[in-house]
Amino acid sequence: MVALLPGLFAAVTLLSAHYLDEHRQSGIGDVLSNWYFIAVIGSVVIVPVLVVSLCGAAALTRRFRIGRLLSTAGCTAALLAAAALTYAGVTEALAGGIRQQDPNSWTPSLSALETLVFTTPFAVIAGANMWVLVRLWTRGPSTQGDKA
Repeated sequence: MVALLPGLFAAVTLLSAHYLDEHRQSGIGDVLSNWYFIAVIGSVVIVPVLVVSLCGAAALTRRFRIGRLLSTAGCTAALLAAAALTYAGVTEALAGGIRQQDPNSWTPSLSALETLVFTTPFAVIAGANMWVLVRLWTRGPSTQGDKA
């Protein structure tokens, strides 16, 4: 399920486009437009990470070492991407929204509360992937032996 979180986030964000049209100038509209931008541009990362993570999860029962390797690669990539987005959102908010005067910016600047809302799903995705990584490396292969 954790492997699907980035894909689910992108799908829900893209499906919210009709809401974005109605609330473009509101706080939630700013957050949604930032999420929408991340989902569209980030699909270059989201799709391969999703494929690698799901292949790893499928291989865990048959070939534990290969499954753990693929799952680790997918979780690590998702964790790093989510952590980078959380970091970027927080540092921009701490910088005081310098981009507000920039008419060429692709996304609107966010207030502190909007930044909290913006970064929450990325922090959840990062935390869930960290939990999976810990579980992958603290549990050994099953007692049946490893076929890898």
